[in-house]
Amino acid sequence: MFCMHLLVGGDGSFFSFSVAAVCREEQRPVIVMLESDFSGEPMMFRCGDDSWTMIPNMPTSQGANTCVFKGRPCVVDKTGRTFMIGPDLSVHLMVEPVFGGQSKILVGSSEFELLLVDRYEDDGVNVVWIDVFKLDEKEKRWVKLTNLGDRVLFLGNGCSFFASASELGFANGNCVIYGTSDYFHGFNIRKCKMSVFHLDQGQVSPLSDYPEYFKLFWPPPEWVTELHL
Repeated sequence: MFCMHLLVGGDGSFFSFSVAAVCREEQRPVIVMLESDFSGEPMMFRCGDDSWTMIPNMPTSQGANTCVFKGRPCVVDKTGRTFMIGPDLSVHLMVEPVFGGQSKILVGSSEFELLLVDRYEDDGVNVVWIDVFKLDEKEKRWVKLTNLGDRVLFLGNGCSFFASASELGFANGNCVIYGTSDYFHGFNIRKCKMSVFHLDQGQVSPLSDYPEYFKLFWPPPEWVTELHL
């Protein structure tokens, strides 16, 4: 089971895709692909089929996001409405919409917990506020979280996860660390435009303003730099 974010170049152009795939021995692998930069159709594919199938009730993949939860691909649209894809490519509604920010990101932090990150952006890029919700499966709704406790949420291109602040050596958790650039800038970490949002403070700051967090990313470990000598 994995999720990834792909940049495919052609004729000098790049297209951004979010991909979630589930592979089990007893079932045929299922792949879900979203074209996140443009208004392409969200598609799913099961190994052995002849063609891709459009995910119903989701007219475009713009603003959509995927993750793997309980061994199945899940897809959220820009309203927060969330679906789970079955092994037979059946589509099951998990959660009704939660309107709010401009972009939504699913995070399967465990087999028993699915989170939704709702980002408010002033121009489609710069984040000004972040809300975090937890799935209530029984009620089929998103419940807003006011505190993440000791946890730090990392949002990446195709890879988002939680980590314990105390295990990372941080004094405090309850924050979201993320980047706003889809492109790789070598070892210039500042060009990646990484930021941190503290839920208790309700403000966005450059990651470089917090050395305890920034040291996770810079300087890179020796085994990384040796690969690029």
